[in-house]
Amino acid sequence: MYRHGRRSTQSGAHLAGVATAGKPSPVLRRLQASEGYRIVPIPFDNALLNDYLPSTLTHEDYPSLIPEGQTVETLASGVIVIAYNWPKNSEHYRRIDKFVNAFFPHLADFQKPPRHEKWKETVLAATIPGVKRFAGAEEWIKNDREQEINAKRDQFQQFLATRNSSIEGAKVISEADRNQLFEDFMKWMKLGAAR
Repeated sequence: MYRHGRRSTQSGAHLAGVATAGKPSPVLRRLQASEGYRIVPIPFDNALLNDYLPSTLTHEDYPSLIPEGQTVETLASGVIVIAYNWPKNSEHYRRIDKFVNAFFPHLADFQKPPRHEKWKETVLAATIPGVKRFAGAEEWIKNDREQEINAKRDQFQQFLATRNSSIEGAKVISEADRNQLFEDFMKWMKLGAAR
């Protein structure tokens, strides 16, 4: 981001600035191209791959800085929350665990307006090579996955029941066949989500 037209810093004027913020940044959205502000592209280089990812800014992100139909190359980085590895029976551990159990179940609330768009990109189950997840968070994620699978299993069982009752002379399938169908169903759901 720079302001066009400033030739000297003797007056204290800034020629350029760097902003690290989730897009769209409310502060950057207030800047106007008509006042000389521009967003400078930062092309991605493979040497940055361990720390950054390529990203683009669009007119929808910054309508007063980027003309419609144009994009600006930039870099993206992730954000993680880190906690010290306190002993499991300590007061500090209990406080972090209390935070996990208060915040994690309500993440979906943060992903709705008027909250920032970046909340929608939050993935509680994301992993980072070489980083061990807080035990309370790991347990919460494991339980949440099990509940999700059980809910899908219940939906699948309801689907099978309606399907069997709607087909005259339907063959009753064994529990083993039903479980195999559910596993196939879950694989199919994963493939659909990956597309």
